[in-house]
Amino acid sequence: MEHEYPEGLHGRGVRPIGYRDPTTRKFHVVPEMIPELVVPDLTDFKLKPYVSYKVPDTVEAPMSARDLFDAVYGRRIKDEFDDGKLEAEVKEVLEKEQRQELTRHSYDTEPPRMLDSTKRPVV
Repeated sequence: MEHEYPEGLHGRGVRPIGYRDPTTRKFHVVPEMIPELVVPDLTDFKLKPYVSYKVPDTVEAPMSARDLFDAVYGRRIKDEFDDGKLEAEVKEVLEKEQRQELTRHSYDTEPPRMLDSTKRPVV
């Protein structure tokens, strides 16, 4: 079975369903490349696919970054804080930062000075 694209459809947003063999110039259909549309059966579905223009507008305040953070993480952080889990994590982070402060050198924060004549860093 040889499939050819209808005239004018080739290259206009239509995905290929196979490939053309360069030696024989025949088109080979690959079943895995044929799109399969999965559509639910809506015979007894009560809602209709139409939304009337008479529906009143819903007005919501714009969501800020704080509102989004509170909606996604707020409850969990509050529960962990109430259970005491958050204090242990904060303590661990503070201890890690203190250890890093002890191992930090001056050349980590300040760039090396350069000599004008040789252009080599002086440590």
